[in-house]
Amino acid sequence: MYDPYNQTLYAVEFYSITNTNYWPPETYENYEVFGYNLNTDSWTPVQYIERNYLPGFYETEYFPDQMFYNPTDHDIYILYSRIDMYGDYTFQLDVINPNTTTLSSPLTQSGVYSYTYWVPSRRHGDGGWWTDNYWPYGLVNLDPATGNLYYTGFQWSYGYYQYGGILPEYLMEYVDSTGQAKVLPAQMDHSGLMGVGAAYDPSNGLIYFAGWYETQYAPFYTYDRLYSFNPATNTTTDLGPMPNYNADDPLPNVNDINGHILVTNGSIYEYHPSSNTYTPAPFETAVVDSQLNQYAVPGATFYDSNFAWANYASNGGGQLSYGLSSKGPTLNVKYFPYWTFQQDMPSYVPSSLFPQQAVASDGGFWTESGNAPNGTAFFETNFDLPTAQTVTISNPLGNANDYEVVYIDGVPVLQNGNSAGTIPSQPGTTTGTSIRLSLPAGLHQVILEGVNTNGFRSPSPNAAAVGLQIVSQSGQTLVSNSASSWMTTGYVQQLPAGWFSGAIGTFNWTEYILQENPSQPIDQQQTYTIQSTPSTVAEQSSPVTVTWFNPVNPPDNFTLQALPTKVTYPGQTLFKTAFDPSNINFVNQEFHGTAKVIVRAVQTWQTVASGTWTPSSNGTWISMPYTPVGGTSLQYVAELVDPSKGVPVAMSNQVTVTDTGNGIAGSSYTTTSCSAQGNGTEIFNTYTNGKLTSTKTLPLTMQNLEVDGIFNPTATLKSELGTVGKVTLPVKNSQLGYGVPIPLRVQAPFAFAIQFPNAQPTSVTATLTVNEGDAVDMNGDTSWTVKMHPAMNLPYGFWEGDTIMPKLPDGDHISISITATDDCGSASTPTGVFPYNDFVTTNGRPQWYFVQPSKP
Repeated sequence: MYDPYNQTLYAVEFYSITNTNYWPPETYENYEVFGYNLNTDSWTPVQYIERNYLPGFYETEYFPDQMFYNPTDHDIYILYSRIDMYGDYTFQLDVINPNTTTLSSPLTQSGVYSYTYWVPSRRHGDGGWWTDNYWPYGLVNLDPATGNLYYTGFQWSYGYYQYGGILPEYLMEYVDSTGQAKVLPAQMDHSGLMGVGAAYDPSNGLIYFAGWYETQYAPFYTYDRLYSFNPATNTTTDLGPMPNYNADDPLPNVNDINGHILVTNGSIYEYHPSSNTYTPAPFETAVVDSQLNQYAVPGATFYDSNFAWANYASNGGGQLSYGLSSKGPTLNVKYFPYWTFQQDMPSYVPSSLFPQQAVASDGGFWTESGNAPNGTAFFETNFDLPTAQTVTISNPLGNANDYEVVYIDGVPVLQNGNSAGTIPSQPGTTTGTSIRLSLPAGLHQVILEGVNTNGFRSPSPNAAAVGLQIVSQSGQTLVSNSASSWMTTGYVQQLPAGWFSGAIGTFNWTEYILQENPSQPIDQQQTYTIQSTPSTVAEQSSPVTVTWFNPVNPPDNFTLQALPTKVTYPGQTLFKTAFDPSNINFVNQEFHGTAKVIVRAVQTWQTVASGTWTPSSNGTWISMPYTPVGGTSLQYVAELVDPSKGVPVAMSNQVTVTDTGNGIAGSSYTTTSCSAQGNGTEIFNTYTNGKLTSTKTLPLTMQNLEVDGIFNPTATLKSELGTVGKVTLPVKNSQLGYGVPIPLRVQAPFAFAIQFPNAQPTSVTATLTVNEGDAVDMNGDTSWTVKMHPAMNLPYGFWEGDTIMPKLPDGDHISISITATDDCGSASTPTGVFPYNDFVTTNGRPQWYFVQPSKP
């Protein structure tokens, strides 16, 4: 049996050890589980099942029938028949945790359901206890989503004395989470026996089993029938007779191999639930090769996914991922899949499809540590945002080893890796190691598609790692670059069943078969499409919890500006549309990341300008140039339009644009326009005889920040001024210089000013913030705003603001941010730069006399 989590093959070995130092010699017969690790190329004893001492009594004999792996908790199950020293015959199911040294439930009759009750007629009428045991019988099948086991069982009853039978009569379930078995209330239409084994179908949640019964009268015909049991409703459905039954055949057998339901009643068939029909099958049990998607059966025969015989030797040079040879394990992988999605993958992929814990590897994480085979695996985690905010998504490794694509709520946002440029890139995704993304409040799913390529140089195992961390706007780690934060599908050869069961929509994707050939890495490719309807989602997603997109409404708050609002023909204005994060979410969800914006003249409803808004590349705004008709003054409005249907979904505010000319080009004139950045920069173009003769650009820049008020001079300034010297107001930071803030008295008035040497603003606002976070009012605010105005007593271009220093502790440092606006947009003082980040400091005991703010 192959354990993909530990990359180990397990086998039950029987061997004997004889000690000849005693007479008669002592012989021990051992039944033990050994593991062959494919990474270390070594055998290791895992767990004793039984040790018998001979001679002296009839030993207990074990006959292993079945081993299988539980992907939910990585345990190993062994089903074996057991004959004890008294000749009693039972089946035993043991659970082994291969990462410990003991059985999880050693020989405690796992999978056995016992019911004990009082029988008054026992013991010659004195009464006695009676116990019914229900034992596993034959093959066991597993639900990979829950780890529960399904099988048929027989009843062995004993009380005052013992008797029993060993033929299956009951359908049973072993619940992995509780470690308890139970008998399911499956009912057959006729009195008889159940077949050997039960098959679980994860696509519909039904359990299939066979029924065998004999007529009550001569000539006593016997029949086989197939049944399904629904554990959700505890109902049984008779699916009719099985084909080609022969009365001499043994009890019918039902098995599940990789999603195929196989039935055996002398002949072997595959049962198809959708049509309730049978087709011949070549085998009743096999080992599934997850890399080649083939089936290996005793005799070294291989079949493909359609049960057609496969010529293994000519299968493109592929290798069995767990095949053994005289030289040890063969892990070389030459061919492996990779997927890209034309728009988005589903907004939610069921987390049950990621059953394995990721493993730390090479500074990041992967499906296993050390050298790993080439191939593709998906990784999943999630995080919750209490408020809408911008998060930072980055790969701490720099580049994945060898490639990764990051999806947030199904939307591809980032890709990177050593194989970038060779491996097909995900369309519409930023290539890099970091990105900032605005997200709404709520739960968000992260899926990472990782690929190990070995640089397309060799099929040999090599180091593999992907990495990702997500940090909130406040610096909190939402998702860490730690294996413990991620679950994985493990290596996959096809998109797992149920991949599209979590969201409604039409999904298009391309599947590539990559090969280890640097000159031609893509061996073949094929594009697919699937439409997931509400009924399909409801049907496939019943066992899982589905997280849908956070509800979003069409934008009702995007704005339109005209920069400038007055032009002279043939001058241009720029229509600028600005959006917020909720608008981004709407466009990403409803329009797959791209919307159309058009601007219309209200009076004529004609389209005068248009553009395309793609938030992932444009950010929160776009601008569109427009030359108005000379001599007009019209109103304009913007519409956000569904690009596929041409239907508007939202409308902006109105703006007015006036052309101050008469529509006739004179011998010399000047036009005014704005820069596309919307940062307040004005552009003046002068035309002479219809030709552009000069261009003047006036940015909305600020300089010479200064203060006029009560302050404490520095020691350096005092020494320069002398003890009776007077300081000249206003005071600039450069005068107190040496990189220190200006000291001001608490609760005293002061004025401050800043100069605009080029473009002149129409409004200026200053925000002062206490760096230490102390409150400036009773509401607990740590900042206050001052509306500035042109300074009458200062040179041209100065604007000043008047305020009072709040009551604050001595030594608090206060920063200032000044925002100016003109017809061409807005500009602000730089952040994190002196003196704006350390403008003034409080001082409650001024050494200078009280001085009022200076006047003209």
